[in-house]
Amino acid sequence: WIQNKFYGISRKDFSKEYSIPILLAVFINLICMFVFSSLEGFGIICAIVYSFIIFYFAQKHVKEIQNDYNVILNSANKLKDGNFDQKINQDVHLFNSLKESFNGVYDGFELAVKEEAKSQNMKVELISNVSHDLKTPLTCIKNYVLLLQDENLDEQTRKEYLENLNKYADRLNLL
Repeated sequence: WIQNKFYGISRKDFSKEYSIPILLAVFINLICMFVFSSLEGFGIICAIVYSFIIFYFAQKHVKEIQNDYNVILNSANKLKDGNFDQKINQDVHLFNSLKESFNGVYDGFELAVKEEAKSQNMKVELISNVSHDLKTPLTCIKNYVLLLQDENLDEQTRKEYLENLNKYADRLNLL
């Protein structure tokens, strides 16, 4: 029962008030000490055994807290190293509010990376489209220049080619 109460008190979220649960733990410990002191010689043995039991459970609980802390610390190091795709999925008890904050950071980075990739794809597509739009009139102009260099070309065809050449030059100028 004492172990359950101890774990119940110590498994709370640190973002909330702790005065009452801590006061309750101290009060329970005080009652145990009064009971042991009233048992005279046997009470000293009980107090020693009780102290060892409390030490064992406290040490066990501190190791669990250290493990939870290490999960958060490893997540922070991965985030620092640029690994934005690994969320914390396990329960880290005292550090759950911090876990939620880290997971929010991961979600934010994931969204930012997706937006950046989308932006880069749009840039590549824009460059590709502009390149195509510029290359087509240039190719036509180059071909008409080659055709106009033919000395056997009649005047009517030459005028038609020059009009087309002018049209493609205007289009290129507009682009």
